[in-house]
Amino acid sequence: MTFSLFLLSGLANAGQIHEGTADMSHAPTGFQAWSMENVSMTVDGGSYDAATGAYTLGAEGTYKGAVDDGQGKVTAHVGGKTWPVGEPPGIKVVHGDLDVKEGRPVNCLMTTSYLEGGTLDLALPTPTICSSDFQTHKRFKVAMAPGSLEGKGVDLVFKVSPSEGSVDYQVFQKINNYTDSRLEGFEVQLGVGLGADFQRASVAGLSEALALSIPAEMYDPEDIATFSHGLFGPADKHFPEDGFFGAERAGFFTELAPYTGQTGIGDLLASTTTLGSNYAQVPPETGPAEQFGPWLPSTWIPLGYFFDDDGNPETDASLMAFWGESSAGSGEFTWMQGNAQGFAPVPEADLALWEADPAYSTDFIEDLLNLSLNYVLTVGTVDASWPTWQAESETATFTLRFVPIADSSTLGAPTYMGNIPGEPHDTGDTGDTGETGPVDSSTDDSQVDDTGTDPDPSSCGCSSQSQPVSGWAAMGLMLLGLATLRRRK
Repeated sequence: MTFSLFLLSGLANAGQIHEGTADMSHAPTGFQAWSMENVSMTVDGGSYDAATGAYTLGAEGTYKGAVDDGQGKVTAHVGGKTWPVGEPPGIKVVHGDLDVKEGRPVNCLMTTSYLEGGTLDLALPTPTICSSDFQTHKRFKVAMAPGSLEGKGVDLVFKVSPSEGSVDYQVFQKINNYTDSRLEGFEVQLGVGLGADFQRASVAGLSEALALSIPAEMYDPEDIATFSHGLFGPADKHFPEDGFFGAERAGFFTELAPYTGQTGIGDLLASTTTLGSNYAQVPPETGPAEQFGPWLPSTWIPLGYFFDDDGNPETDASLMAFWGESSAGSGEFTWMQGNAQGFAPVPEADLALWEADPAYSTDFIEDLLNLSLNYVLTVGTVDASWPTWQAESETATFTLRFVPIADSSTLGAPTYMGNIPGEPHDTGDTGDTGETGPVDSSTDDSQVDDTGTDPDPSSCGCSSQSQPVSGWAAMGLMLLGLATLRRRK
């Protein structure tokens, strides 16, 4: 197989993402990979020391990092699983995981989470790593804020140091639409610098030291940028039924802009057209174009009705229905079933049973906001030629920039925004989502096969969040008293 590792090999002085051990009793590794020079970490009821990685937590175990543009404008929030499943800062590096599937990078960027049976409240915490199984909370989440549209995007800065040989990293992440606007796509840019000082690697003279790639041996074209498989996708070994809204994947095709004279590596990964799915129009052919339409923001998040089939708030509930207009211009708003039932209205008798049964509850369908990304990052030569080189520490930094692309259509708000359903059923479960910050709590750890198993798609996306939100979310929380569900990532 040929991908970025070999295309950047043979360098005299190569490098890798910096790794340190946080100053905690359980000695978590992967700390200091994320520079956090433009991040303000908030720990509810506690503290975080970015220099040492030491932290204290409040009773809720929640935390989030506000990412800014270097001038104080917040462009995103990054969070992770609440303690004891996760811990600050929310992003780490893993090196040398030899249990990944053959041909995959043995290194990765991922979130700071721990495995079931090895959480932080136990004697021997076991961190999630690159090869960890399906639904083990591997993706870090970048909740893009309005400031990311107003400025140049979201800049995550990482520290690198010299090493032997170039190093490939599989990146486990999501970008989530909290911009308050519809989006029609995104860009991932690789370079150095922050805010107005950012330069892509090719401009900074680092095209032989940094690269993005999407190797065909690892990813199919429809694997690079996708919404929840449980909402949109065919049945497979993890999901015995097609997605709730349809069997076709939702998301974007992408294109990698190659370096001059190179093939398959570059510093710009951009969305092109959508994959084609029922996301564009629900119900298909007859629903309002703006019901979902282009990539929804959190301000217009739709409501769903969910069934907790195992009584465990930490596992995934099943999406049973969603609230919306039954057909364009009809003015009829109702709870509708999914694609398998032809998007038929939920019978009144069923709604009455759901209302009486505490296993059913309403929540926001957050995975309509959340896009999983899959790509490889390669670090080659790291030396004093880098613009960000620090002689004292013998390290440098690079930047991953995520740019939301504003929707150019004229579609307005979904019609359901002005038509609130009756008061949703309250189970009494105030529901810690297991997430901190403005992020989803689906189980989408890896849309593609990274562990030797089949593709690892996300759940139905019936998650809730701890971030105050506007639009539907604020209206629901203030006026409707929505119950939330604890979700497993």
